[in-house]
Amino acid sequence: MKSVFFLFSLLVLFTACRPSHRELIEKADEDVLNQRSELAKYLYMQVIQKHPNHDEVRYRALKGLVEVSLAQLFEYPIAIGAMEKIVDEYENDPQFRNEIPEWRRRLSEVWRINLEKPRKAREALKPLLNRTDLSETFDEEVGRTLTALGEYSDAETALKRAWDKSIKKKECAFIRSVQMELIQNYALSKHCDLALGWTTQKLPQGCEPDRFGLALEKANCLEVSGDSMAAMKIYEEVIKSNPKNLRAQFLLDNIKRREREKRIK
Repeated sequence: MKSVFFLFSLLVLFTACRPSHRELIEKADEDVLNQRSELAKYLYMQVIQKHPNHDEVRYRALKGLVEVSLAQLFEYPIAIGAMEKIVDEYENDPQFRNEIPEWRRRLSEVWRINLEKPRKAREALKPLLNRTDLSETFDEEVGRTLTALGEYSDAETALKRAWDKSIKKKECAFIRSVQMELIQNYALSKHCDLALGWTTQKLPQGCEPDRFGLALEKANCLEVSGDSMAAMKIYEEVIKSNPKNLRAQFLLDNIKRREREKRIK
């Protein structure tokens, strides 16, 4: 039924007076709002194919294709292709130049998370890795990508830069996120002493810490450092405060199992 409606919509659209590319984009934008994702994708791709000029019209079509591919169709390779076109075609355009770092960040994020290819993510970020004047979200993505590749020292530098910027802006949710990223970076690089130090890092006034997440990270580092009893105590305290916390229960069961296996050996 959906395919019939899709074909009927195209027939109506193209048998009427031929619309301009700008009108096709507006129609596609409307289709996105009404969850007619395949039709919107088709229209964006038609404009991209038939409008080679690197102007605002083509930019809007590429941007629309990215959004519908990520948010509604989950077609990540198509989204990546569109983002790469945006970066390649508009990076040196004065009108769009300031938007390119965010496109590179999003491109990296899709490569890293959705397609699980951190090396490709690094390639997307590479031209801007030496920039220190970009957003805290860009710095955090750099840190996450480099952590995934085991480049812990450079990841630490990027994450601390993101931390400093977010502290100045008092962005509480983002501060908590970067704090966890730093702790995980130190834990993965076997610097649990530094990770434990960051679990007690003071946040700006008005920002509440992620007590549950910090407790789990602290317990993990304590076990890695050889203090399994202290780790189990933390899990037990978390469960006591919230008996329905299945994750804490799962982690406690795992550490108990590992301790039993050690004794058997």
